[in-house]
Amino acid sequence: MADFAQLTYKGDLHVECEHLQSGAKFTTHSSEKPDAPLDGFNPVELCATSLGACAMTVVALFASKHNIDVSGMTMRVNKEMRTKPYGISKIELVFDMPDREYSDKDKVQIERAANSCPVHGALRPEIKQIFTFNWKR
Repeated sequence: MADFAQLTYKGDLHVECEHLQSGAKFTTHSSEKPDAPLDGFNPVELCATSLGACAMTVVALFASKHNIDVSGMTMRVNKEMRTKPYGISKIELVFDMPDREYSDKDKVQIERAANSCPVHGALRPEIKQIFTFNWKR
């Protein structure tokens, strides 16, 4: 198994993450430091965002295989935390689907595809994962 990322602690609760194959980088910050600038995702937001990106990718893969156009699909991501034990209690993903005609069958299959993403299955079962689809038609 080959490494795909390298992380470096940069100080002041910032971690630089580098994708080794592409060289792409981003930095996370901590939400635990109230005066820290909000200059990127904190690790918890990144976890919730990863769920969203994974679900959206699986939907796009399904749609591509079945000649369904989902281009223009957007998503909003939210999360709630619990204090004891500290951690994520809920992640909400709201898919806003493009203004197109989708059959009832397509809608059911797209929603099922979103719930089959690997990140969805990897998160702890006590974390509520709510997937909402807003269909324009």
